[in-house]
Amino acid sequence: ANETLAEAVCCDTRTSANAEPQFLYEAPDIQLFSKIDKVTTFYDSVCGLPLFRAPMNRSLEDFKTDTEEHGWPSFRKEEAIMENLVTDTKTGFVYSKCGTHLGSYLPDAKGPRWCMDLSCVSGNPASVLV
Repeated sequence: ANETLAEAVCCDTRTSANAEPQFLYEAPDIQLFSKIDKVTTFYDSVCGLPLFRAPMNRSLEDFKTDTEEHGWPSFRKEEAIMENLVTDTKTGFVYSKCGTHLGSYLPDAKGPRWCMDLSCVSGNPASVLV
């Protein structure tokens, strides 16, 4: 088939519950936190919608600590671009408005938390994809 890696990881319903290995963001060829030094927009890897802007209302170190605690990039309510997210609070599945499976909704004692597959939220803006 002609699907991209993002489509295979983020759109294949057979693997949506466990699409990406935990701690992938730490892989030597990725090293997410070596590439972020300010507020960063995370885009849907399939359709280019903006999904999260992080860190917001917390430090980069707090964002990193939250991410390390769970094993996937972990976003808080202030960082979520809600109009582009569909969160099923019963199943915990999170999708973009265009249907891409992004990861899981796993609230904790601090409140709402979206734990996302990096490969599904590391895209480019839609204007670049056209």
